[in-house]
Amino acid sequence: MNTYRVIGLDVCCDRVVACLLTEIPPHPQTFYQQYNFHEFQLNRAGLNQLLALSPEIAIYEPTGIAYSAVWVARLEEAGIECRAVDHAKLRAYRKSLGLPDKDDFADSLALACYGLDPFKRTKYDYVRRRDSTIQAIRALTLRLQHLDRRKAPIINRLRQDLAQAFPEKMNINCDASPLFWGWLAGERQSKRYDRLLAESIGFGLNDEIQMQARALTACFREERELAQKLAHLIQSDDRFTPYLTVFREFGFGDRVSALFLSTIYPLEDFLLDGKPETRIAKGKKSGKPTTRHLSLRRFQKAIGVAPVREESGTSLKKRRTGGSSLCRKALWQWMFTQIEVRRKTQNPRILEIRQIYQTALDRYSLSSDERPRGIKIKLARAYTRRKVAILLFEALVKAVAQS
Repeated sequence: MNTYRVIGLDVCCDRVVACLLTEIPPHPQTFYQQYNFHEFQLNRAGLNQLLALSPEIAIYEPTGIAYSAVWVARLEEAGIECRAVDHAKLRAYRKSLGLPDKDDFADSLALACYGLDPFKRTKYDYVRRRDSTIQAIRALTLRLQHLDRRKAPIINRLRQDLAQAFPEKMNINCDASPLFWGWLAGERQSKRYDRLLAESIGFGLNDEIQMQARALTACFREERELAQKLAHLIQSDDRFTPYLTVFREFGFGDRVSALFLSTIYPLEDFLLDGKPETRIAKGKKSGKPTTRHLSLRRFQKAIGVAPVREESGTSLKKRRTGGSSLCRKALWQWMFTQIEVRRKTQNPRILEIRQIYQTALDRYSLSSDERPRGIKIKLARAYTRRKVAILLFEALVKAVAQS
């Protein structure tokens, strides 16, 4: 039987804790207390010391991608295979080893054991690795969302200051008025705003307002540059054409399309031999043959819309967990802007989903003329979102197969 030198790496912000194994210890708790764990600093000397252990496989937890990226890249350059383990799977596995206390040393031991476990050999036991283009798309998408979070407090502060300094413009639209913010920062000229300020009943502008406005316009410039880079990455790669065609069919914007693309590409990872995987098994409650759509289920979990059932005795709970919380949030926002808001459209897919949503409202006894409230509207939205995930998966499978 072949044995491998497997090293478990718990990556911290300034160091890495390592545990090197060639077999799973028979008593992990005793091993944890007696083993001399390795600690390497984030520098050239630390990397050389890690490579001197001559590991063949490195198992790590992708907590803080920015922290682990350098270690993973340097290990792969040295010809060492790197695999990432999902946080929830590692937590459960660590407890199964009898290591309930969470610390860096216990995590590194659990990671090394996970890599040697003969029952952890399928692709679903590890986090999917994205190619370099998809990683770049995801990085740009996350940075754009970070910019949105940076802009919000600046805009709120400016509006509070403008309530006293220039009250007539305190509620001006942020994205629709780049000239105003540029003028407020002293970077652009506008006779119109000069005239309005002179006629204002406010106290007038000050240096603090101008400084905040400059910070906001800097965010706008960075946002434009990142959006251009993102558009170039997506449009210059023919592999993404069938995906983008489907996303446009569903009315997804550029950023939502980029987010979903970075999460589900390639779709073949969810399929079996290029086709959706299904199995017929006996139903746990009905006892009748039941078709289980495994590929669809994996897809739904990846985008964060698959319910996870928890049963104990006679109690039954369902909660949404795992997958991409960013995709789940983007899907909710898309529903609010494309489905619930009745804008005129000739898009047959949007009209189909609006009909599904209306059917769900009727199902939960909600009139379309009312403003829906409470638990019933939540159920209708959740039902529609599940249907949208199924329609999206089917459309993507068809588009990818035809390409």
